[in-house]
Amino acid sequence: MALFHILLIALAVFSPSIQGRSIEESSEDSLHNVEKRTTTASGFNYADALHKSILFYEAQRSGVLPATNRIPWRGDSAVDDGSDVGIDLSGGWYGAGDHVKFNFPVSFAVTTLGWGLMEYWDAYEAAGELGNMLDSIRWPCEYLIKCHPSANKYYYGVGDIEIDHSQWIRPEDMDDYNMIRPSWSCTGQCSDVTGEAAAALAVCAINFNKTSSYRDQTFATQCLDKARSLYDMTIFSPGKYTPISNQYGNGTVQYPSSRYDDEMAWAGLWLFLATGTEEYHDKSGDDLANFNGAYYYFNVSNNMFMSSDYALRAKAKTFSWDDKRPGVQLLLWKCRYFMNNTVYENKAQKKINSMMTDWIDTFARLDTGLTISSNLGLDWGSNGHAGRMAWVAMMANKYDLSDASEKAERYAWAKQQIDAILGNGSHSYMVGFGNNPPQRPHHRGSSCPTTGTCGGPIFNSLDPNANELTGAVVGGPDVNGTYVDLLKDYKKNEVTVYYNAGVQNMLAALLHHEPPYVGEGC
Repeated sequence: MALFHILLIALAVFSPSIQGRSIEESSEDSLHNVEKRTTTASGFNYADALHKSILFYEAQRSGVLPATNRIPWRGDSAVDDGSDVGIDLSGGWYGAGDHVKFNFPVSFAVTTLGWGLMEYWDAYEAAGELGNMLDSIRWPCEYLIKCHPSANKYYYGVGDIEIDHSQWIRPEDMDDYNMIRPSWSCTGQCSDVTGEAAAALAVCAINFNKTSSYRDQTFATQCLDKARSLYDMTIFSPGKYTPISNQYGNGTVQYPSSRYDDEMAWAGLWLFLATGTEEYHDKSGDDLANFNGAYYYFNVSNNMFMSSDYALRAKAKTFSWDDKRPGVQLLLWKCRYFMNNTVYENKAQKKINSMMTDWIDTFARLDTGLTISSNLGLDWGSNGHAGRMAWVAMMANKYDLSDASEKAERYAWAKQQIDAILGNGSHSYMVGFGNNPPQRPHHRGSSCPTTGTCGGPIFNSLDPNANELTGAVVGGPDVNGTYVDLLKDYKKNEVTVYYNAGVQNMLAALLHHEPPYVGEGC
């Protein structure tokens, strides 16, 4: 305890230059000879689904769009974001079907997607999507860099929930309605949002530093420098952030954080992978209390870490924007060769195995095989949870956390989740893909015509959306398996950048593993 406190006080940023090879790059598998992929043996064209998922992220872009924009019904929007505080906060992604920029869940989506690219680079290359994918994650990372203009300042979002949700309009038309878009910032005690942003930028640094024709070491260095600075802010001034509400800060909030210590560890591990500096890894381990069932949090009043009974003994229910513990456990296992600590290994393996048992053997499954997360206390976002937990299963296999029999079972279950989302039943849950896909996702830009009025008549319409939101994965069925393709149903038909993230990672993984193989078989 005392040692960790001393380490905090003595923290200084030093690491190998980004020009060198990170631990992640030096330990990656060699790439296989690959060729452009089409349909796999399962009957689904995973490469096409991957292509379309990347297009969805392009439809979520805010700011001045590039000349390479591939979404014909999208234009520049929110170009004056940050003008209320005198800085440029334009850019980034809209997180869902509305126009508030919530950095917390968006950063999580970026981290998750970057993780998938890092692990299945060869699949993106084989699908002809490597350049598009790097462009995809670069867009929000450039925005996150803007959001951290100085050492002790971070802007974690732009927009007013009440004003935004009172208007059903295209993002391009917000200026016409004089929509107020306040900038939300913190100068400390926001470790959850700064930690997640640090993780996202560290993953971007890893991917843009990989040896390829797309390598951009200058941008990788910018990402890593900001990640280090955000990590310092995360550690030295710990606490939970104030979620975005209205301009007065007293209305309905979205994306509140339950804790911040998981983001501390998450950020530290990604910086460890990006730099090879054990300084970051040590703090990640201490933040999670050696996985012995007790977290540690920083007690501001006495400036010391104190034990808490919040527990890793109460295992995580899912992997989400608010709970990074499964990701932390997987990364601790991935880094075990550098850790020389079997305590971390055993605890991480135990928690992942227990959680996977719940998802594979305990939670209910629909006829399609989709696992419904009824034990989460939520009645929406089932596709997002299933996609991310499929990714957890795939990484447990890839990192050899699973034994031989578990690997086969987990692979089959993870593939089943994605095939269910893509439409192995009566319809697909991905817009523009497969059999009977959604036509009315809960998304303003997609539903509103590019000319004319929008508003209530469109919101209440039963007609298909004016513009196809290609590649978007909708929330999915409720706990009873009920799904209706209805625009106003934000529970079943909402789209978010974090719903797609786990699904897209799995598409790349299946391209790698399914015959005809990009990499090895399962």
